[in-house]
Amino acid sequence: MTYTPNQTRSNEEVIEWFSGRDDHAAMIADLRAFFDEPTIDTARAACTTYFRLHQEGDVESLRMFAATFADKRIVASLVDSILADDDAIESIATRSYPHPIGFDKLVLHHDRETGWKLRLHIYWRGNNRAETERLHLHRFEMASAIVSGELTNHSWAVTDFENSTGLIPGISLAPPGQGGSEQRTMEAYSGYRRDDQGQLRKSHLGTCELERLESHTFVSGQSYSQVLTNAHYVETNAETGVSNGDICSTIYIHGSSLVDDHGRTIPILFEDNELPDSDEVVSTIPSLSPELLRESLEKYRTLLAQSIEFYDWLYDKAHGRDLSVGMIAGYLIAEHYENPHVINQWISHETECKHLLRDAAMELRRLLSLHDPTAGIDRDDRRQRYFAILIGKARSHVDGPDRWLAENGDLVKEMWRYCGAIKGEKPDVTVLKPIWENVVGIKLPGGAHYGHIAAMIEAAFEAKQLATSAAGQVTAEIKSGGDAVSEVDRAAEAHIRRVLGSYFPAYGFFGEESGDETAANPSPDDHRWLVDPIDGTRNYLSGGDEWCISIACQRFNGTTWITTDAVISHPASERMYWAELGHGAWLIERDDSEHEITLTADSTPQPGTPLAGKLIDVSIRGFGIDAELQLLRHIRNERGVYRSSGSAGLMLAHVADRGRDAAVITAAPYDVAAGTLIT
Repeated sequence: MTYTPNQTRSNEEVIEWFSGRDDHAAMIADLRAFFDEPTIDTARAACTTYFRLHQEGDVESLRMFAATFADKRIVASLVDSILADDDAIESIATRSYPHPIGFDKLVLHHDRETGWKLRLHIYWRGNNRAETERLHLHRFEMASAIVSGELTNHSWAVTDFENSTGLIPGISLAPPGQGGSEQRTMEAYSGYRRDDQGQLRKSHLGTCELERLESHTFVSGQSYSQVLTNAHYVETNAETGVSNGDICSTIYIHGSSLVDDHGRTIPILFEDNELPDSDEVVSTIPSLSPELLRESLEKYRTLLAQSIEFYDWLYDKAHGRDLSVGMIAGYLIAEHYENPHVINQWISHETECKHLLRDAAMELRRLLSLHDPTAGIDRDDRRQRYFAILIGKARSHVDGPDRWLAENGDLVKEMWRYCGAIKGEKPDVTVLKPIWENVVGIKLPGGAHYGHIAAMIEAAFEAKQLATSAAGQVTAEIKSGGDAVSEVDRAAEAHIRRVLGSYFPAYGFFGEESGDETAANPSPDDHRWLVDPIDGTRNYLSGGDEWCISIACQRFNGTTWITTDAVISHPASERMYWAELGHGAWLIERDDSEHEITLTADSTPQPGTPLAGKLIDVSIRGFGIDAELQLLRHIRNERGVYRSSGSAGLMLAHVADRGRDAAVITAAPYDVAAGTLIT
């Protein structure tokens, strides 16, 4: 599988694409053999067949072929096969070396007959930024698949060349005005030109005018290609930014050396100014020893395995969510503060971080409303590159960008979801830069909620928005038992069910409006949700404050249902209560601050009059009027004070927090399960 939802290709999609090309149908068998068993031998066979069929200029098929290698698991298997083959290690080491700008350039195969190469580039993550790649022209067509991390490809066209030395016939030129408004005047130098003595020389060739074409950021699972006549350079997350997730690695494929339309046969490097030495001798970089190659591949395999684990966790729907938007929200914070320790920034600058993400969400909506959302993005601005990734996610959503925005557009919420999941479930990986290193054990502002509580808080928050936006415009009917029900009750319950189901699709559901839909004979460790979407409907309909949203999660222990998690939202006060079995009860205040609820006795009950001065909430029925009056008379005779606020869940939450000393309630399980655990 691939891990990023936009512009990725599955194995079957690659095969289907080539099956539709009559000129490439002969490679289908080699592709299937490679996907069935990705090894250096099957990779070599697939490459050989492809380049036997490849036509000069067909960079789209070259990009699609590179997509064959865009899966981490495939590359991990490929690396395993090399490590198990001593002859392959010896052979690859002789043609591989550490590149001066900070990556290992590993030539996995070089076909001497046709000239094609299969390379693995590993941009090692480090504390210091590596030297950025020089803008250059290749002497071949190439394509690259991003296996891990991310990479930005900046493409330029040469629009004019003043040939001052005659060392090359010329350079193929593009007509000006094809790209953006940015132009550069740069000095052209030969790359890898051998003189009569066989020495490599970096020789001045002349002056060029270049015009920027485009810059695109590619992430794990994507691929891109580069034509012979366009110059380019790449930036990877090993050398740019403060927040990218793991090492960058790519599978790089290129064909044989070509001659462009003006007879150029050598690569060209571009410099901003003329160098002091116009005919510099370039030292040859020593190749890797077999021992160093093996060490590099073993380290890479370990990091790749951890990256697979992390991205499985990040994207896999089995976990009930796609957390990647929250991760990118953290990246935006990191870029803003130029500091990778996002949690520290979130704690120290909580209000500013929220404003930052809300502004980013508004900007994202604005961009998505445009005909071409990416047209105005500055690709040299790392922060804006993340907008490009978010736009790609939105536009690739199966139900369109508007639906994606509804589900993922609240970047503050997505940041919370990601932080909470990291705190509760983070895989044991070291490929991440240290942006989340302090999350475990820290109490985050607004809570780092994960698991059941994260799903329940999200569902309650969205149901609150639905209910409050409809307040004052609601009609209701009376159910058979005498309770009122409105269309908002039904809509809120349906929405809560959708949110909870997206996290935990296998759980049962017991709601006030839809009834008990859990299994008749539950098995041990089965789970179910208990939901009262508007507990206190009559108060809600009359415009009163005493109503809440009540959600509980229960686990069947083989005998009975045990409430393990609870959330009660009180929209009027904008407060939210929650509890996990055995871990106390907590309150999220209106300003998103959060604290544990603790009870302190404000007075000592007098012997014989334990109810004296106590406020007791009462909601009982089903015993008859005489029994109800007897209870109320007893409370009054004991010098207690009673009231009936009309929302069972809120009564219990207030007993746990403040304002009530006790509650006496008869109700259905969905009314009281959450409040009872909190109390």
